[in-house]
Amino acid sequence: MQLGVLVSAGLLSRQVELRAIHEFLQSAAERTSGLVIEGEAGIGKTTLWLAAQDDARARGFEVLSARVGETESVLAYAAVADLLGDLDPAILAKLPDLQRLAVDRVLLRASSTEGPETDQRVVAAAFTAAVEHVAVEKPLLLAIDNVQWLDTSSQTVLAFAARRFSGRVGVLATERCDPDGGTSPTWLHLARPDGVERVRIGPLSLGGLHALISARLGRSFARPTMVRIAEISGGNPFYALELARAIHMGSARAQPSLPGTLAGADASSNRQSRRASRRCLAGRRVGGGSNG
Repeated sequence: MQLGVLVSAGLLSRQVELRAIHEFLQSAAERTSGLVIEGEAGIGKTTLWLAAQDDARARGFEVLSARVGETESVLAYAAVADLLGDLDPAILAKLPDLQRLAVDRVLLRASSTEGPETDQRVVAAAFTAAVEHVAVEKPLLLAIDNVQWLDTSSQTVLAFAARRFSGRVGVLATERCDPDGGTSPTWLHLARPDGVERVRIGPLSLGGLHALISARLGRSFARPTMVRIAEISGGNPFYALELARAIHMGSARAQPSLPGTLAGADASSNRQSRRASRRCLAGRRVGGGSNG
């Protein structure tokens, strides 16, 4: 990945995490492997998840992805449908009739009242077979963002398939977890007990925040201001950007004005960033509101 892209995405200080992604993709190019990227809201999980997909495509992987939203957690097979929807129809055509019907129903291309009944086991078997068909020709990456919001049906199917994959398949997931807690629980298990690695995303360093803010906003702040942004945001890049946007940069000011808290950032930002800050604050209070 080019240096400018790393800086603007806030990844310049994420060398440990990028190395974990590199090693994961190397492993997945040879055998079934898993990687879970975990951390608090806004910390940068989705940014790394997207970077991993770009890296995988550059290595010749087929990439199937699903970004899960909280409101979709009540929809049956929502994530599985997103993953299957990216597959080449020629792959699905190789499935047995019963499995192909199950896929068509998941993708809402066939009626649930016509033909034999479809249950979760048939859907899971169809999903597993389709992925393995692809993995014969090229390595495949299954990338799922925000697995804490997976609908029950998709989680069951993915858990079933992950334990049975035998080809060149990488399973990449991001999972939100309590910043003060331990490792978050996960449903993801592979045939190999040691097949899943986990990397926890921590706060950005002061230098990392400075590089990110400068690249995103085109502004450079004095060190005392950056130190204050780092203290208030806790090194969280999403909140740090919101604070930086809230700083008044009037030409008459010798020093930019920095709110004392995230709430102060909300009160002092302009109309557009005020709305974004409210989302930021809501995420800070209840654990929602950002992709990170």
